[in-house]
Amino acid sequence: MPTHHRIIVPSPVRVALQKQADFIAENATRPFALKWLSGIIAAISSLAEFPERFSLAPENEYLGQELGAEIRHLLYKKSFRVIFAVKKNEVRILKVKHSAQQI
Repeated sequence: MPTHHRIIVPSPVRVALQKQADFIAENATRPFALKWLSGIIAAISSLAEFPERFSLAPENEYLGQELGAEIRHLLYKKSFRVIFAVKKNEVRILKVKHSAQQI
């Protein structure tokens, strides 16, 4: 039976997600932005089951030991990286960033 992980999405990440959705709404359509937002929330929610299915992120090299966790990432819509830490039965979302952003 797979272990169920608790997902933690800190306030700064929630704000960043909303800002990205607002940006998409301004540059595309509001329904498209809402679809993007619900999709990325579903992708994040899926991390509750077997988050280790995603590869280690480059950030694991320097941040993993500091946080005492594995730093992994998932790619959403080929352009957004969801960077998260896995520690015991907890998944903490560290950042969601567009692939064009610098690390």
